[in-house]
Amino acid sequence: MNINIISLLSEPNDPLLESLESLYQSKFPHALITKHIVNATSLKNCIGCWSCWVKTPGLCIHKDEMDDTYKNIMSSDRVVLAMPTQAQFLSGASKTFIDRLIPLFHPYILVHKGELMHEERYHDFPVLDYYFDQEGLTDDSIRVIEDYLFRIATHFRVDCSIVKKDISGRLIHMPLIDRQPAPDMEWQPLPMEHRKGKIVLYNCSPRGNKGNSLKILNGIVKGIETSGIPKEDILIRHLIEKSNHDEWVKDFHNHSRHFFVMPLYVHAMPGIVMKFFEKIEPSKTGACQLSFFVQSGFTEGFQSHYLRAWLSRFPVQINCLYGGTLIKGGMESLQVKPDQANQKLYAELSGMGVTYSLEGMMNSSTVNVLASRIHLSTSEKLILPLLMKSPLGHLYWDMQLKRNGAYERRFDRPYESR
Repeated sequence: MNINIISLLSEPNDPLLESLESLYQSKFPHALITKHIVNATSLKNCIGCWSCWVKTPGLCIHKDEMDDTYKNIMSSDRVVLAMPTQAQFLSGASKTFIDRLIPLFHPYILVHKGELMHEERYHDFPVLDYYFDQEGLTDDSIRVIEDYLFRIATHFRVDCSIVKKDISGRLIHMPLIDRQPAPDMEWQPLPMEHRKGKIVLYNCSPRGNKGNSLKILNGIVKGIETSGIPKEDILIRHLIEKSNHDEWVKDFHNHSRHFFVMPLYVHAMPGIVMKFFEKIEPSKTGACQLSFFVQSGFTEGFQSHYLRAWLSRFPVQINCLYGGTLIKGGMESLQVKPDQANQKLYAELSGMGVTYSLEGMMNSSTVNVLASRIHLSTSEKLILPLLMKSPLGHLYWDMQLKRNGAYERRFDRPYESR
């Protein structure tokens, strides 16, 4: 058995690495255990280019430490990921690392345990174990992180466990369990007397102007303008512009209304977005509100509920109000269909922008119109597995593979070692 310990948080001589090695050596005495240090802060953010799916199947466009990491992962029977935390979640650098794992599965979709998920590229993916820095974390946050990590393993169709310290400081190993996501928190309107500065909307897509998030955001902005807010009082910030993050963080509490529109990346926010969140300091007045719109290509919204579990708790950490999270699936249609075919959706987004501006939060009735259903229907669970196995189910991705001359290589497994 080969066990690779991949640490995003340790120095080469950190005692944690030795403790992890000792734990696994005692649990698997005949295993070959190898330790690797990854400088996660130097990893390039996933940019959502899909090159690893439709241009160079299984290979990331970025050239950095991840190339060796993919080899280490796929040469393993078991991988132990040790990760830092920030803002009561995995750090932005950790999230970037997880985002960069997408070359290890296909763009193709299948139904697994009643949910839509990506098809695995490798059928012998290693068991995943996790260690994350729990210092300063609440019990609620630990649960949110553990549930999220379980989802990652579920997407790779492998078992997973957690390594944590007991009350004596000794490392222990225990399996993670499948749980429902932590519930949403109460939505809190921003009182009129606290509405200051401009309405700030954030395009959180790593694709920048090419992503669906900006299309959604523009629809919301149209509604805000319709409500009577002048254009000069609406700011749009693109989080892909990393050089502006520090300036925007300093300016954050000069404005009381913040609305984030983001794509779902491996069951949570993109790494670049978490890197922004973890820099935000707590409000001194509490007169500030954060609202979120999470969009994904999956038809149902359940996958995004594990992200909502953290998003709904983040405003409390920074002494702000929580304005709600809207979850919308099936958004890849914005790329496939012409804008004219999406006019009904844009009208609904505009309506939500109006109520958000006037009422100080998203209105539940407009949210119910927009939001995805949580789960697939019974009929979909019966029909979609057949559809996804047919040529029609692969058509969208196969067209792009053929356009890029990569169709014959679509099932490549460049890091397969067994």
